[in-house]
Amino acid sequence: MPAEELRAAVAALSADALAEERWFGAKDGAVGPVELLGSLDGGGGETLLALRVGGDTYLVPAAVRDGRIVEAEGELWRTLAAACLDGATLAGDGLVLAGAAGPVPGPPAAVEVRPLGVDQSNTSVVLGDRTVLKCYRRVAPGEHPEIELTRWLSGRGLACLPAVHGSATVSLAGGEPAGALLLQDFVADGRDGWLAAEAELGGLLDGGDPAAAARAPGAWAPGIGRATAELHALLAAAEEPALAPRRATPADVDRLAAVAEAELVEALACVTGEAAAELAAAAPALRARFALFAEVEPPLLTRVHGDLHLGQFLLRAGGVPALVDLEGEPTKSAGERRRLASPLRDLAGLLRSVDHAAHWVCLSRGEEAGPVAAAWIASARAAIGVAYEARLAELGAPLRVDPRLLAAFEAEKGAYEFVYAARYLPSWLEVPRRALPAVIAL
Repeated sequence: MPAEELRAAVAALSADALAEERWFGAKDGAVGPVELLGSLDGGGGETLLALRVGGDTYLVPAAVRDGRIVEAEGELWRTLAAACLDGATLAGDGLVLAGAAGPVPGPPAAVEVRPLGVDQSNTSVVLGDRTVLKCYRRVAPGEHPEIELTRWLSGRGLACLPAVHGSATVSLAGGEPAGALLLQDFVADGRDGWLAAEAELGGLLDGGDPAAAARAPGAWAPGIGRATAELHALLAAAEEPALAPRRATPADVDRLAAVAEAELVEALACVTGEAAAELAAAAPALRARFALFAEVEPPLLTRVHGDLHLGQFLLRAGGVPALVDLEGEPTKSAGERRRLASPLRDLAGLLRSVDHAAHWVCLSRGEEAGPVAAAWIASARAAIGVAYEARLAELGAPLRVDPRLLAAFEAEKGAYEFVYAARYLPSWLEVPRRALPAVIAL
């Protein structure tokens, strides 16, 4: 692509329009001008751009059509996938992309390219229905948590993880590399665990049979529990310095309680109206559960998924569910997401998501959670928990489930959901409100 045409198209970009994109991060701050920091020609008139917008830098897979920047659709993605597969280094104008092959050899980059079709903060495309290539939009120099963790896990054969075939970093103007790309197997037969739960419970609510609702999760929940246990057991055995587990110190335990209290304080500050009154009334019970952090045996700290919920699993008929999206909590920094934590924080997030899915379905139907939803929640939670503990025991993992610690983490997650709703997704607020009585009853 001619440099002058590219610069003119970038100059015509509207920063305000970019700020509306799903992948743009600083939605509450000043956007500022758009600046081209680097580019890499991907062939076919498509280019990987590095744009500074406000205080952040983003990767934009782009093409120029009629003088306007539009999303790349083909040749660039094939070029980037090939660099990941081959471990190739591609030098552009102010931007160098360095591929890293493996750890699992992959198929040649396919000709057919299509969007994954899932709303997310990054951009993924499917190549030939065999692999999926994720482009991390925001440039954050340093080790990328998902690339680091998935390469390590894939190299050790974690059954629930789609095999990793390559990755890549970008460096701008000779600066520190930042995670840019991840290439994995595409799970063609996978069904989003959250959407599957919605559909299942919706049908059960139509049927009105609590006994049927109690039986239904037995088809999928144990598999999720086992997969989570296998993830945690493998991470608990890590020996590499950046991944090696350790026992929590008194200072770590104090920090667990302080983080939970901070979540509650922020929730009380940012939630308004009836939800604020309900949360304030529940605050003493939540704090009683936070106090459990100091009463239990200091947990083993390992690397964890960091944002585990039903939607992070792809369910497959008769097979092991696939675990995807190991980026961690999207509102946290890379350093925070790479920090060691208790595996029970993951389990707490997963169990809370069962409650949340049920309340979301009932809310969308304009009804309260009655006996059918309650039976489904209890059954799914129990099936996940039983399978999780049984698989840990089978693997001889140095992990155990302390119900008090799990209750403390679920209480923290309950407070966090109010913050998330108030800050990022107001339409979600009714879900943690409805789930709150169950949190404080644990």
